[in-house]
Amino acid sequence: MNNKTFFSDAMMAGAIVGVVMALSRIFERYELFFSTSELLSVVTPYAIEWVLMVGIFVWLLFFFTRRRAKAADAEVGFSYGQALSFVLVVSMLAGIIVGLADTIFINAMGYDVYVDGMVTRIAEMRNLYIEAGLTQADVKSFDEMAAAARMTEQPSIFMNIFVDLYNYILFGGLPGLIIAAIVRRQPEYRVNND
Repeated sequence: MNNKTFFSDAMMAGAIVGVVMALSRIFERYELFFSTSELLSVVTPYAIEWVLMVGIFVWLLFFFTRRRAKAADAEVGFSYGQALSFVLVVSMLAGIIVGLADTIFINAMGYDVYVDGMVTRIAEMRNLYIEAGLTQADVKSFDEMAAAARMTEQPSIFMNIFVDLYNYILFGGLPGLIIAAIVRRQPEYRVNND
């Protein structure tokens, strides 16, 4: 395998990772901000799903990078830099897809409904803290968060994509440092015995 297929392999892997993570994001957004379930009934499935998706994301990065490393020419090898570059390109494309899917989903459901759901969840958290014994003064920040959420303008599609692109570079780059160290391959030199 030569470098001519680097970007096509990275794009294919990034598209798969991006679609999987976009479906996860849509599920999370729906559960947290659009469903009518109580906050406490949503927290456990959300936390389980989040932990599973972190594992799946790291595993997919490892799987596609290892596959790329194994397909590399034995005489050339697959360096640490190539492996890390592959992980970062896959993560970048995944971030773009997640940002695009997130924007489309929130626009389809309605940004005002999204903000109302966010304010409702903030109010539920505030009430839980009051029930736990905190005073009104202690939970003042929840009122400020709700007011800030109501005043926030809808971000542009470019802002959403940029934020997710940045997050996925960071989110993919950190495990990518370890993945690249694991999957790298040194070149295999052949000795001619004439």
